Amino acid sequence: MGAIHVDNVVVTHQGPPFSTFVSVPRALLSGKKDRLWGIFPPAELAQEELDRSERLGAAVASRLDDLRPPYAPLLSGLGAVEVKRRYIAPELTAWYLYRGIARLVVRMGRRSERLRRFALYVFMFGVLALICFGVPLCLVTVFVLYPLLGGWIDRHARRLAEPSG
Repeated sequence: MGAIHVDNVVVTHQGPPFSTFVSVPRALLSGKKDRLWGIFPPAELAQEELDRSERLGAAVASRLDDLRPPYAPLLSGLGAVEVKRRYIAPELTAWYLYRGIARLVVRMGRRSERLRRFALYVFMFGVLALICFGVPLCLVTVFVLYPLLGGWIDRHARRLAEPSG
């Protein structure tokens, strides 16, 4: 569509990563964003993340008028991206699996509505299974094999941090 990718901004949910698998779906399904049982964090961004996003948005807005080829990152040195190395393998695995399953759902949808629906149910079940079993298994595997995977993780960490670093 003619868009030009010039930078990235990463915004993360507050609290431990696995708590988001409870608090965010709860907020989406019930509308309740408060703390659950005093254990899970609220299903919203922390004020620090909101302030940071506002600061980065203002930086982008102030630099848009100067945006001309060759395009340079707009947010270099402003802390727009923090790559958490322990999540690289699960994120990339999920990304590849998601793309494959999404293509399958689209293909099934072209054949019939019934197949598309079936593929969507399989997709939803697969996502839940990956969250419950795949992510923990991937994290343990990376922890155990880190000496062998260190270079691979470093390469992907640099690539994911681009263009702003």
